[in-house]
Amino acid sequence: MSEHHRWLRPTVTLLLAAASVLGLMNVYSDGDVVEASARHVACSTADCSAQTTRIQRTPFGHEYGFALAPGREVQVRCRRAWILLGEWSCQRLEAEAAGPPSGAPASSSPRGD
Repeated sequence: MSEHHRWLRPTVTLLLAAASVLGLMNVYSDGDVVEASARHVACSTADCSAQTTRIQRTPFGHEYGFALAPGREVQVRCRRAWILLGEWSCQRLEAEAAGPPSGAPASSSPRGD
């Protein structure tokens, strides 16, 4: 076995184990600080009572849904600076009404009136 094969396998194994641990930490660690940052991005005002409607945590980021007012929901995605490491930053994805899409009729009858 050559010299470079002797250290390659343990190094790759160690890197994969470290990446797995970092991914698990991103999913299972306390996410209160990240959620507070996401809520701040969703509200865009100091006086906001956003209700959390959805939380999705993966090794690569967190996504949150917030109900700001009746019929208005905002999605926020938070990610680390370097995939599995670094500071969290959050950005607002979309603001959408919970009702029918704009331009669509609020209700329709089967006859098409």
